[in-house]
Amino acid sequence: MTSFNQLMGLYRSYDEFHPEFTANISGGLLILISLISILILMITLAYNAKTSSIKGSIVNFITYTLLAAVAALTISFSVLFVASHLGVYT
Repeated sequence: MTSFNQLMGLYRSYDEFHPEFTANISGGLLILISLISILILMITLAYNAKTSSIKGSIVNFITYTLLAAVAALTISFSVLFVASHLGVYT
């Protein structure tokens, strides 16, 4: 919880100095982006292309890692954005 509080403090301090940044962010768009990235990740994992080559395995690993990172970042930023605007502080 400490890291969440630090992130919220950083977000609030940035919001005070640059209010136009947070005013232009749409919460619905963030949620839509996170849902799409999760859907792409799930489809990619479900497809599970059978490759017997090392090169194919490395490409699959890199693809899964990048998609998981994008999904995690969009979800965490969406949670931070929604929590900030709802006034949820721990």
